Amino acid sequence: MTSGIDISHWNGDIDWQKVRADGVVFAFAKATEGLTFVDNTFATHWPAMKAAGIIRGAYHFYRPAVDPIAQAEHFLATAGGAGVLEEGDFPLTMDLETDDGLTGD
Repeated sequence: MTSGIDISHWNGDIDWQKVRADGVVFAFAKATEGLTFVDNTFATHWPAMKAAGIIRGAYHFYRPAVDPIAQAEHFLATAGGAGVLEEGDFPLTMDLETDDGLTGD
C-alpha cells in the first residue's frame, strides 16, 4: 500500500524527513482557497517535501459560491507559476469539501 497525506497551515510545522521515514510516499499541500487566500505554509512545505523525497502535489480549496475562473487564476498564480511545478510532481488538484450553502439548482 502507498501512503500519502494532505496538509495545510492547520498542521503547523512538519518534519518532512520523519514523515518520509514513517513511510509516507506522497503529500498534497494546500496552496490557495477562494479568491485571495494563500496558505502561509505552502512556500515552506513545497521545497521541504521535495528535499525529503516525497512526491508533491498542490491543491486549491474550492469555494462553489465564488467565480471559478478567478479561483483557477488565483491558484495558477500561486502554485502553477514558472519554477513551482517540476517533473515528477502531481498535477494541480482541486479540493471540494463544501457546497457553501448552494443547492443543485
